[in-house]
Amino acid sequence: MFLTTVIPTIGRDKLNRTIRSLLGQSTSSNELDGQHEIIVVNDTGAPLPHVAWMDEPNIQVVTTNRHRQSVARNVGAAMAKGKYLHFLDDDDWLAPNGLEIFYQLAKSTDADWIYGRAQLIDATNQPLPQIGLDRSGNCSVQIMAGEWIPMGSYIVSNELFFSAGGFNPLASPGEDIALCRQLALRSDFVASEETVVFLDRGDHSSTDYTLAWELSRRYRERALDHDGAFGRLRSSADDGYWKGRLTRIYLTSTIWNIKHRQPVPAAMRFLKGVISFTLSGVNLFTRSFWSGVTSTHVSRTVS
Repeated sequence: MFLTTVIPTIGRDKLNRTIRSLLGQSTSSNELDGQHEIIVVNDTGAPLPHVAWMDEPNIQVVTTNRHRQSVARNVGAAMAKGKYLHFLDDDDWLAPNGLEIFYQLAKSTDADWIYGRAQLIDATNQPLPQIGLDRSGNCSVQIMAGEWIPMGSYIVSNELFFSAGGFNPLASPGEDIALCRQLALRSDFVASEETVVFLDRGDHSSTDYTLAWELSRRYRERALDHDGAFGRLRSSADDGYWKGRLTRIYLTSTIWNIKHRQPVPAAMRFLKGVISFTLSGVNLFTRSFWSGVTSTHVSRTVS
């Protein structure tokens, strides 16, 4: 089977729109017949009302009983038959040709991680900015610096997902960012410039962003601990700005570890920051390098 889409739900009415978008996919041939399953993970703590789509042969509903999104997604992934996994929230929906875009890229590249552009939608169904990194290959320093690849806009091979540890419940909120960093350290991207998903940003978010920021920093430290992280990050820093950004990542990590009274990691991060700085060569004399070192990063994924 090609793909399993996992949808954790808290019983929102918009789940029906999400499911319809998956069942109504437009494909150019019958190659995808029987190649897509949908696992809805009910985390409401109560049975979902029965609706017609529950009788579709490629849909199954399982229950996790209020264990929150990370556990729900991991349970769905553990049950998946697809070579690739796709995670979609219950208020977002796949573009009409999203499945076809993923399939054609997977068939032509056999990549482990494939993504496209995401269109943000407001409460009145009007388009907000699009999100798209529009880069292929090793994008690890870009992800570590703060670029965002929303969950619904990518598919990831089952093998890569589990090698990265899946969604970490302790990293919530921000478990999707933590996973994205781990994936980027292990695999290259293949990108499509086409829109593959619509992300509903109409409802008020209950996310604690102060907590999310602290957890993001903590789990960025864990990503930097990954074997070979420095070499992979450095190889993705392909211009002066990103070389400066790499230096900043390690220097700010040094400060974070000092504040958290971790002298040994702080010393190791400082050493790698110095190495990164030294190996930047002629880029040291460019404005873009120093912009990467000194300025707050403005995401290039939003357009």
